[in-house]
Amino acid sequence: MNRQKTRKWVTSGKLQFAAFMVAAPRFMSIGAMLLGVDLVRAYPIFFWLDVVSWLGLALLEGFAIPYVAKGKLKFERGTPERRQLETYRVMYLLAIPFLGAPYYFATSAELLVKDVLWSIAYWGWSFLAAGIVALVIDAVGIVEGVNEEQGSDGDGDKLITTRTSRGGIFGADDLARLLAAKRPDLTPGDFVIVLEREGIRLTAEEAEQYLLAAQPPARRVNGKKAA
Repeated sequence: MNRQKTRKWVTSGKLQFAAFMVAAPRFMSIGAMLLGVDLVRAYPIFFWLDVVSWLGLALLEGFAIPYVAKGKLKFERGTPERRQLETYRVMYLLAIPFLGAPYYFATSAELLVKDVLWSIAYWGWSFLAAGIVALVIDAVGIVEGVNEEQGSDGDGDKLITTRTSRGGIFGADDLARLLAAKRPDLTPGDFVIVLEREGIRLTAEEAEQYLLAAQPPARRVNGKKAA
């Protein structure tokens, strides 16, 4: 149990804490500004607190992208959740250079970002900087919701839905259990070929998840198939 809690902290816990780091100073400053006080200008410590809080975005960038990339494999191709996660991932990967390029250009020219962008572009740049955290956290929330349903800590390998054979009798998970029992050395590539004969199309990554989920717990080593 303690190990599971520790592993949860390594994944979603760190991402949630990073989101808090980014959001807390920003919302404090926004709230104060609604009351007519600019905390960043009035109290220099809030300026540095806001700057340091963006270290949380580095945590999100370092952990969220691989976490969401792995999490989307829990959903079959074509499901709304997988399409949404794939869209989020593409948007985030595009946002990184769009946020970084104006910054690097301004830094090299010894200017501020607002000095190298048109007014409307600066509004867009600011909107992207403010909204990217919410986008990442929403994607993490989708994956975390799946982990809670499965009772896993983010390293579970069960797909949320399954596909059935042409006759509608066997699903990919059923075939995985049958073949894993008879052929423990079955590779994901071989499993893909078997499924194609039954009219089920999966990627090698999805096939590996099915085979791993079909293995008895004693045959798994650190969430992977034992040699």
